[in-house]
This record gives sequence, structure tokens and C-alpha cells, in this order.
Amino acid sequence: MAKVVSKYFPSEQATDFIEAILDRMLSASPSCATAAGLWMKIILKECGGAMLDEVPDILSRIYIHMPTIKQGSLRQFLVEAVSILAHHHLEAVIFSLLIKRLPMDSDTTELWRSLGTDPLLAPQVLKVLIERIKTPTSQEGSMTSETETDLNLAAAEPLTVS
Repeated sequence: MAKVVSKYFPSEQATDFIEAILDRMLSASPSCATAAGLWMKIILKECGGAMLDEVPDILSRIYIHMPTIKQGSLRQFLVEAVSILAHHHLEAVIFSLLIKRLPMDSDTTELWRSLGTDPLLAPQVLKVLIERIKTPTSQEGSMTSETETDLNLAAAEPLTVS
């Protein structure tokens, strides 16, 4: 049924839909919570390609609910949802995860780990992160060229393969 609904699902309503699903996962019976998680996965698989603009909001809502959803099977739906979004919009997912506070909490670590253990995503994640390290940010515009060179070398050096 979820696959049929996904054919007509408006991507601009994705954030509200995900929020409703996450709320149901918290308050519903175990079987209803599992059904809600399956619906979320199917909608993201089928419609995730059209949800680029919603990725930061969807990830934010998933991240907010992670501390309250501790049951292993339900938590796995959240982790899989992030991986599904990453298969559609890897850079948007990575950049959304990069803005999380440091040191990372266990929820953020779990999401990064899920991306790193996915055999299709892991090499792509590394490529995006390496490019991110190599690319100067807007904050670096106020640095001297000497400081900028030192920071670029320091950041790239651990990633260099001998």
C-alpha cells in the first residue's frame, strides 16, 4: 500500500509526514510502530530523490527523535532512513551531519557509522569528506595565507596515503 501511495506523494509534505511517522513510533503499539517505520522507509526509497530541499529538516527531525526511540528494531528504522536519504542525496546528508556539535554524541556517531558500514556509501562518503577538507570555507577568507596553508596541510596530511 505504501508503494502505491508513494507514487502520488508530494515531496513538499515529506517533513510533516516524517514527523507524523516519528510521533507514531513513540506512542503506538509495537506492531503499529513497526508499520510506521516501514512506511517511512518505503516513502523515502520511492520519493527520496525528489526530497533534496527537505533533507536537512528530515534529518533534524530524525535526530531529535533518536534519544527517545531506544528500542533496537525501531531505532534501526531511523538509521536506515538516513542511509536511504544518503543514497539519494549523499552530500546533503553529510553536510547535515557535519553541522552537529563536537564531540559527537552517540546518536550522531551511530548515524555516521551506518553510512560508513554501507558498502555502496562508504567510498562515496570518504570522497565527499576529502573534498570538503580540501575546499576552503568562507571562514578561511579572514586568515593570512600562511595560516591557511598550515591548516590545509594539517587537514590533508592525515588523509595522505604513502
